[in-house]
Amino acid sequence: MTRKVPANYFQRSPWYIEGFILFGLWYLLSMSVFAPHLLPSTGVVTDWYMSFVKTNNAMICKIYYGALFIHILETMVAFYLCFRLQLNLWTSLKWAISVFLFGVFSLGNLISVNYA
Repeated sequence: MTRKVPANYFQRSPWYIEGFILFGLWYLLSMSVFAPHLLPSTGVVTDWYMSFVKTNNAMICKIYYGALFIHILETMVAFYLCFRLQLNLWTSLKWAISVFLFGVFSLGNLISVNYA
């Protein structure tokens, strides 16, 4: 049974989770897969990380594409939940973008509305 919520209901994830995911998944992992030369040089840490990327490039690509696929599936679930909660189009798009970027941390907020 779904709970009746306002048509413009939206709740953001905590800022520190958003920052960690934006940096880790959408910057560091993306740059490692597509353009490792664009990563900033920080001395020993960058040297170690670059050797790790070169040694395990296939594994890093699998992790990246797997995470991307999971985020797309989560976005489809979010659209379904928004439809079920009868949220308006703009709010549904905000949820979809948030879930695509931040995954289960954002989707959890949307799922909790159904079972609260």
